[in-house]
Amino acid sequence: MCIIVDINIATDVLFPAPIGADEFEPIREAFGKGTAKLVCGGKLRDEYDKSAKVRRQFLVLERAGRARIISKESLDDTELRNIDRFAKCKSNDKHILALAICSGARLLCTNDGNLINDFRNKDIIEPRGNVYKYKKHKPLIARHCTRLRIR
Repeated sequence: MCIIVDINIATDVLFPAPIGADEFEPIREAFGKGTAKLVCGGKLRDEYDKSAKVRRQFLVLERAGRARIISKESLDDTELRNIDRFAKCKSNDKHILALAICSGARLLCTNDGNLINDFRNKDIIEPRGNVYKYKKHKPLIARHCTRLRIR
């Protein structure tokens, strides 16, 4: 259980695009089949809540058992315990990195170049994560969507 979706790409991931241009169809299929879960919590959940469309789709996934919420307290604790590690960050998305560490999720959908670099940096997240951006990354879903760890 596996995927973190940054708010900057959430509508592209959660909603179909025109035929032939839908890079995220495999993710939605995995959500539908129950072979993947959307991992969310803390500040990312707050960002989702600011978009009515994303919030509604997240609630649909949550009710279907296809989304998992990590508590804000767990994420805050993870950020505090990893303050030295996060000092190396280039992005302003420590909340997403904390979510990855806390949940064990190592698959991210984002368009943020600095976050991509941080997510792949083993000094920040170990084991380092992978980023899904294109349909050709479909094998990453099977590779990463096996478990969800809660600390």
